[in-house]
Amino acid sequence: MRRLLPKTDGVIAISRYLADYYRDRGLPVAIVPPTTSAIVAGDWQPDATLRLCYAGSPGSHKDDLGTVLQAVARLAEAGASLRLDVAGPEPGHVAALLGLDSCSGMPWLHAHGMLPQAAVGQLVGGADFTVLVREDRRQSNAGFPTKFVESFASGTPVIANLTSDLGQHLRDGDNGLVCESNDVDSLAATLRCALALDVDAKLRMRAACLAHAEVAFHPRIYSAVLRDLACAGIDAASAS
Repeated sequence: MRRLLPKTDGVIAISRYLADYYRDRGLPVAIVPPTTSAIVAGDWQPDATLRLCYAGSPGSHKDDLGTVLQAVARLAEAGASLRLDVAGPEPGHVAALLGLDSCSGMPWLHAHGMLPQAAVGQLVGGADFTVLVREDRRQSNAGFPTKFVESFASGTPVIANLTSDLGQHLRDGDNGLVCESNDVDSLAATLRCALALDVDAKLRMRAACLAHAEVAFHPRIYSAVLRDLACAGIDAASAS
C-alpha cells in the first residue's frame, strides 16, 4: 500500500479514508465499497424473541464481538427475550470472550462455529438485526465491512456504531439502529430500542435495507466511476 500502489495509474478504494490517502499522493481514485448482485429478501418471520446475528471473523482488533456478547447477556439476564446466533468463531472462542469454559447454560446464545455460506445466509436473512460494533480506529475506518453489505442485501437491518463510511448508509430508525459507541452500555441501550420495535417497524426497516442495497451496493452503480478512473489512468499514462 505504501510502496507499490502509489506507482500505479489509479486506485480503487473501499473507503473515503483510503481514497483521501491516495488522492493526497496525486492519484486518481474511485471509491467502490463491497458490492453484490445477490439482493434478495431473507426468510424472515416475526417472533416475540428479538433475533440477533453476528456472522464473520472478529479478527485481531476488528469486530468487537465481546461487547456484543456482554450487552446481550446483560439484557438476557434482566429478563429480555433475545437470541444471538454467532457463526464463524468456534464455540470455545465465543465462551472465552464471556470468561467461560463453554456456551452451555446460556439459552440466548447459539454459537454455530464455521458454517457453509448458504447456512450463514439463512441465519443473516432470518434475523431481526445483525450486530456490528468496532473501535473507532484507523483499521476500522480504512476498511468497509462486507458483512454490512450482505446484511442489507438480505433485507436485515444492522445495529452498528459509525466507523468507516457507515454513516453514509446506516440511518437510525430507517434501515437500522445507530449505536453511539462500541462499549457495552451504548450497545445495551440500542438493543433496548430494538426490543421496543413492533412488527410493522421491522418490516419497514427490511424494505428500506433492500432498497438501499439496490442503489448503493449493486455493482452496476459503479460502472461510471470505474470507467472514469480507467480514462484518467490512460490520460495520465499518455501525458507521461
